[in-house]
Amino acid sequence: MRVDALAEPSPPVAHTAKSSTRTAYLARTAVLTAAAAFAAIVAPRLAVAAVPSELRIAVLHYQRSGGEVAADGFGRAVAELGAQHTVEWLHLEHSHVPAQPIINRVAHAHVIFVVSSFGWFVETWAREHLAAHADKLIIVVDGASTPSAAPVADFYRVAVVGTQWYAAEHGALFPPSTALVVARGVNGDAMYVASDRFPNFLQLKLWNHTYVGRLSKGAHTAELMAPSRVGKRLAMGAVMDEQDAAVVQALRAAGVSVIEGMVISRDQGSIHRLSQRVVAYHGAWAGGDQVVLDALACRTPVEVAPSNSRLAELASLSHVPGHREHAQMLLRAMCLLPQLAPGDSGSCARPPEGTANAATWDAVVIVRGRRGA
Repeated sequence: MRVDALAEPSPPVAHTAKSSTRTAYLARTAVLTAAAAFAAIVAPRLAVAAVPSELRIAVLHYQRSGGEVAADGFGRAVAELGAQHTVEWLHLEHSHVPAQPIINRVAHAHVIFVVSSFGWFVETWAREHLAAHADKLIIVVDGASTPSAAPVADFYRVAVVGTQWYAAEHGALFPPSTALVVARGVNGDAMYVASDRFPNFLQLKLWNHTYVGRLSKGAHTAELMAPSRVGKRLAMGAVMDEQDAAVVQALRAAGVSVIEGMVISRDQGSIHRLSQRVVAYHGAWAGGDQVVLDALACRTPVEVAPSNSRLAELASLSHVPGHREHAQMLLRAMCLLPQLAPGDSGSCARPPEGTANAATWDAVVIVRGRRGA
């Protein structure tokens, strides 16, 4: 159509109708074309950003037959998440657990936590059977557990670690595509300062030195028997074999009181509050992380081996997060998964300004990963 055709005086009715129809057609086509181009660019982004307000969370972990879910910092944090999200605990008692029933149960999960040391059977089971769900996997690393090889670390999209020491020591073993997040906490219902809850409460102290952990041979138990450790001493923890039994005998011969076996969190908190000092002389590549955090939350001083930089970092903390803060940290870590990371709505929306959750959200240490997710 010519441009000057629109200026013709008194055109025939048929010609006017034809011109108007064609003009409307071209205009509509231009609008639709522009809309299609816009949708092609924006729609995928909108689809990715559609983070649900209720997430489906699966937790793969070790649990012995007849045992209960641990009421430690992580366990209570996940329970806290369960108030708003759907949480399912998947128990592995051994490496020969039938795979398909668990695979079926995680098929519709948004997030799968693998709570394990690298190379332990829970972690190797996940790599063997959950490769099709790798984009959902977050490994919650136990203590100082080391990825034995880069392909192992590459399997997980997010790694949750307890210390910045771990990220500095092992971060190079993870590929750039894996986000590293520092998250930790205690069961705030069990680990607390009595005088904070009961004004004017005078806390009694029954022991001068306390050790909590496996009663095995090593500096962690030997330190409790050192001549410099005067006063009442207590060792509390699991006895796994005959060598551990021999350590128990040596401890008792040295005048150390011993409580054998696992102790529930509520009782651990009571023992920490009744102790003047917790001795955590765990080796550099051993555990002890949760013990240090639990004792500090009860405002009981912790003594660690000078050579253990990991526990020294924890022992120097001025604030120990409770399970509610820990839950926010875990949620922040989940929002770094590929399918959730671009979202700023639903569960991955930053909590309202001025709230405690917002402060925790902002304070989470993301060693590597998209900070603004």
